[in-house]
Amino acid sequence: LKTCPRSAKSHLEISKIYSGLYAEHYDLKTARWHLRQVEKIDATYCDVHFQFAHVAVQEQAYLELEQRLVKALMCEYTSNQAMSMWTRYWDLALGSPDSPAYRRNDERRISYHREIRQKLKEDEKKLVKGGDDLSDDSHFVRWRG
Repeated sequence: LKTCPRSAKSHLEISKIYSGLYAEHYDLKTARWHLRQVEKIDATYCDVHFQFAHVAVQEQAYLELEQRLVKALMCEYTSNQAMSMWTRYWDLALGSPDSPAYRRNDERRISYHREIRQKLKEDEKKLVKGGDDLSDDSHFVRWRG
């Protein structure tokens, strides 16, 4: 960071150190600062969402976790890892169908699925229309999670 303070990738990697990669450097406030720098430097750098999700789960900021995971699922570089976290999270969040929170949580999950399906439809239209003229997250067309 000293040689290239505006490197989004460097800030992302440093945030991993502060978010638990090395216990002796654990500092979620600093990890978040670096992640915010990533978004300031390059708002299109989609890798950042998965790392924000890691921080959010440690802070028990579950609504942020959910929102960031949706974005991480749409990122070519994090979609596989995000799907794993997404599945584990919703298995726990939904719990038993008899629990009072089940319906509320399931409605949120369904809403996120609609958002994901909408993104799929948009990318499919772009694929049919323009062939190779797709955005950086066009890989999502091929994802059927």
